Amino acid sequence: MITLSKINMSVKEINSLEKDFISYEAINPEFYERNESIYINQHKEMIDRLKKELEELKRDIKLVSSDIVNQIDSIYLSLDKYENTFDSLVFYIKVRGFKDYGLEGKMRNLIHKLEDKIYHADPVKVLTIRRYEKDYIIRKETVYAHKVRQFIIALQNEIANLPVTKETLIAEETLQNYFNTFIELVRTDEKIGFHNNSGLRRELTMISNSISSHIQQINKKIAREAAAANMGVKIGLFSIILLSVLLNIIAVYFVVRKLAQPIIKLSRSIHRVIEDNFEQGSQIEQIDTGDEIGMLSKDLNFMLEKVQERTAEVIQQKEETEHAYENIKLLSKIGQHITANLDLETTIQTVYKSVKTFMPVDAFGIGIYEAHAEQIRFRNFIENEEITPSLIVKIFQENHLAVRCTTLQDEILIDDFPQELRIHKYLQTLGKQIPESLIYLPLATMDKLIGVIAIHAFEKNAYEDYHLNILRNMAIYISNALENSNTYYQIEVQHKEIEKKNRNITNSLNYAKRIQHAVLPHAEQLNQSVNDYFILFKPRDIVSGDFYWFANMGHRTIIVAADCTGHGVPGAFMSMAGCAYLNQIVYLQGVTSPDKILYHLHQNIKKEFKQDNKENRDGMDLAICVVDKQQKVIEFAGAKNPLVYIQDGEIYEIEGDKMPVGGIIRGLERKYTKHTVSYASPNQSPSFFYMFSDGYPDQFGGEEGKKFMKKRLKELFLSITLEHQQMRKQKEILDITLKEWVGDTYDQVDDILVVGFKMIG
Repeated sequence: MITLSKINMSVKEINSLEKDFISYEAINPEFYERNESIYINQHKEMIDRLKKELEELKRDIKLVSSDIVNQIDSIYLSLDKYENTFDSLVFYIKVRGFKDYGLEGKMRNLIHKLEDKIYHADPVKVLTIRRYEKDYIIRKETVYAHKVRQFIIALQNEIANLPVTKETLIAEETLQNYFNTFIELVRTDEKIGFHNNSGLRRELTMISNSISSHIQQINKKIAREAAAANMGVKIGLFSIILLSVLLNIIAVYFVVRKLAQPIIKLSRSIHRVIEDNFEQGSQIEQIDTGDEIGMLSKDLNFMLEKVQERTAEVIQQKEETEHAYENIKLLSKIGQHITANLDLETTIQTVYKSVKTFMPVDAFGIGIYEAHAEQIRFRNFIENEEITPSLIVKIFQENHLAVRCTTLQDEILIDDFPQELRIHKYLQTLGKQIPESLIYLPLATMDKLIGVIAIHAFEKNAYEDYHLNILRNMAIYISNALENSNTYYQIEVQHKEIEKKNRNITNSLNYAKRIQHAVLPHAEQLNQSVNDYFILFKPRDIVSGDFYWFANMGHRTIIVAADCTGHGVPGAFMSMAGCAYLNQIVYLQGVTSPDKILYHLHQNIKKEFKQDNKENRDGMDLAICVVDKQQKVIEFAGAKNPLVYIQDGEIYEIEGDKMPVGGIIRGLERKYTKHTVSYASPNQSPSFFYMFSDGYPDQFGGEEGKKFMKKRLKELFLSITLEHQQMRKQKEILDITLKEWVGDTYDQVDDILVVGFKMIG
């Protein structure tokens, strides 16, 4: 029954392994990469072990019932079936896959391929299919599978109505492959079982319950056979006990007749001793029978004497222990008071009051070792309740007890100091009056010499080793308190210096911020050239390496969004230089083509920062838009940064050239590409244009702490243009989305700049 109980527990563990495999390994990409799992290995090992245990159980000679053997065979067959079913479950889970693997990975690749394919179908349907696909994968409910089928069919119909081109044929084929793969994934999920009440998972549960049922039946059979055997054993034992009782009664009768009187006498004597609580003087009466009872009375008397002696010793130890415990409690309390102080004078007063509770104290002082001055300074030395603010003992005074104690780290206890002076005439001590008894104890931490504590009494033999032990224990607290006081003083000084420096730095940065904002153009300049606009500008520090710049040159307006090397003060210097160079290039030189502006800006940075002769890589990534209201076009050029624009509900992106402005790229001539986009529209529908630095897409956040990414930012641009055409509202949504993405967990990692404007043709 014990063996079967263990087997039953093992079956439950195997069932738990199957659930852990589905809960953890089935959604672990490493499982699909290495094609092996610790849960599968443990599952196989436990099944094999259980089979061996069942074989050994069948061979047991005590299992004479064929009915029990048949039940064990049934369990064995159920284990085989459980193992085969689990292998099938693992197979179908591998076929189904997860994320980039199996059917789910194939679906992901197909839907990404479908998203990247350029055709004029409604992208909202693709996003809706993906949403219902994710809902199905998460919830395993067929209602979401029907939704996916419904929208796939709708999208197939829409593609079928488009003109037949190579792109639409590829899109149609990709969509059909995605649809077939999704149907296969749903069927595979049905085989696996959405929950424990369906598919292979339900079969595993049923097999596990069947094994438990067989074990319960075997246990009932064994229990019935054991109960029958147990009854026979009880009858035999009862007969033996009854016979033993009769024999004992006969023996006791004869023994009592001989031993009863001496034993009764001895028992009464022992009872009296117990009533007296084993007190001194109580004795057990001697029995002079010359037999074992007489020897027992003598031994009991001897034992009583030893008990009385040990009781006296225990009482004495108890009193000493209680006294020591009270002293320890008091020392601990005193130590807490001492170490709680961070002021040196307060610490000295606290130690003085504490020491007086343990021993006579007529003079008291704590000396602090000052290594830089080679001296020991006693602050507030107390003698006859009078305080001397400062006493100094130089280290070269070798005969002074404070110096000997400190430099040699030696404890000094003298109970007749005048006698010591007669022997050692040159000994020196503190105070005006020569003490009779004194203690000098060194103070130190693990790695540092602190000083010395000095205590005087004007009577002989005032101190014992007991007092020295107390001071040893207190010395630990005193040393730590003095170290803390010194550390606290140094920290306070450093803290004030740091606060002053930080205040000066912050004031300088705030002033630099005002200068930087004064250099940046007023955003109202854009009102003359664009229909609506917003500027989302969020420096990471007080000043920023990102900057924006505008210029109106007749019917042409130049709009710049730039990201300089670095952030904070270095980035701010670079941004101000960038503004100055742009003013010179546009206003003085009259350059208004975006590609030419980038070229001249690169040449200025290269020249002014002497990048031909130095390994200076400072520069900037930027996007430039030139609004030509006569031609109703936008001219764009970018140094690494793109332009994203939306027209008629479609989103487009123009990549900037893969080289920054400034910096060193050997063997590469800086030529930037100009792109032209028309915003003229017959139905006067607006076009939206966005330029941004890498601060927004590179910001960490979300539940998994990942980057926001440019793809998600583009999707956000598309959604806000569909819902809101007011640029002010778009800015609010961008700002709110960023704050929700960052939350309370993450800090801003870079300067953030997004410039958006609207043009109506």
